[in-house]
Amino acid sequence: MELKDFVTQTLVQIVAGVEEAQKLLKPKGAEVTPTLLGDTADQKKHGIFMSGTSGTLQNVHMIEFDVAVTVVQDAAKKEGIGVFLGSIGMGTQNSSATENTSVSRIKFKLPITLPFPPK
Repeated sequence: MELKDFVTQTLVQIVAGVEEAQKLLKPKGAEVTPTLLGDTADQKKHGIFMSGTSGTLQNVHMIEFDVAVTVVQDAAKKEGIGVFLGSIGMGTQNSSATENTSVSRIKFKLPITLPFPPK
């Protein structure tokens, strides 16, 4: 897999995940990627971000993702990207196919507001 394809697929998957989370969380009062208020340079300096309107200001929390992504290419020229969480076991089962695997790390942050007021 070429780097440009990897980057494209990674960004498409992240955006799709954000869109799905936005749809599911909005009815619960949470917002993924809210509009930040005020001087964001000053907010970044102090690590405190705010969202909302006057009278309904909410803290914005930065959720950091650090994901290990494995790209597998087997002898049949099938490629795929897999995200693995938790422990990974590796072994063979009398397979004669050649397989190339590369692991990359992707780190990104997403701002989110939690439901307010808490229920």
